Amino acid sequence: MTKISLSLCILLPSAAVSAFSIRPLTAPAGYTLKETVCRTHTMQQDGFRFDKQPPHSYLVRRGGSFRIVFPDGRAASDTAYRNAKCADPYGYILQDSNGQWGLADIDGQTMLPFEYEEITPVNQQYAAAKRNGGYGLIEIRPNGTPAVSAPFVWQQIRPGYEHYRLTHLQVRQNGKWGIADLKGRVLIAPRYQDVGPLAENRLPFKQNGKWGLADGKGRQILPPSLGHISDFRHGLAILSNRSDGQHDKNTRYGYIDRQGKIVQPARFTAASPLAEEIDKRIYGRATDAQGQHWKISPSGQAEKD
Repeated sequence: MTKISLSLCILLPSAAVSAFSIRPLTAPAGYTLKETVCRTHTMQQDGFRFDKQPPHSYLVRRGGSFRIVFPDGRAASDTAYRNAKCADPYGYILQDSNGQWGLADIDGQTMLPFEYEEITPVNQQYAAAKRNGGYGLIEIRPNGTPAVSAPFVWQQIRPGYEHYRLTHLQVRQNGKWGIADLKGRVLIAPRYQDVGPLAENRLPFKQNGKWGLADGKGRQILPPSLGHISDFRHGLAILSNRSDGQHDKNTRYGYIDRQGKIVQPARFTAASPLAEEIDKRIYGRATDAQGQHWKISPSGQAEKD
């Protein structure tokens, strides 16, 4: 079994940091709930089963400074931090007295030294960080010795996933977005207004307010002419009638294939990516304005659910 930690946080730094906004229901000895920012749990992972253990440590704030403490009130170290965030499932993002950020595990042990202007964990192996004004990717190693994966040269980076697996970076330079691998090597030069994840050799990109499609080498497949296009799952991506990717009561969704053909027009009020269901079939789920539920096959066919 593999041990990981889970943080329940009141801070929302970014997608890689815990999205929970629940204040802990318990506090360490000697502290009040009001002083308790978040708690972490050691969890036993066995396949897809997670057995949550009692709280392992807490992040507390008292007198304007932050500390990591254990349930019995013992401090993980003598260090008090100027600022702190809760990172799920890595531990804590901490700021020292000099204003530099580092990363500590659930025992308060340093995983990344205090030498960064910003840190955002991406997964258990990588963290995005800013140093000397540029963003890069750091590999987190068990012994606490970081290794630079992608150099700190970008104006902004975002993790890129294919089927939930981190495979690339969305990188911004001179106000334009492109794609780089996890070593920072450019795959598609930054030239777009925005990009989505590169998945199944298809890149949704935004140009002049509209979305189109390119392949993994940046060759255009569909000119920018549509609303927002999501990442591809099992041959289809979700298409929106809004170019900003936001949702409101007037938003409608459809599906588009890898060749840029709209296989279901944007007529659904809700839609989910294609996935393998319990019956081993692969399909997406959608709901129309009348409340009728539909299953969407990889070929784009819709059948009533």
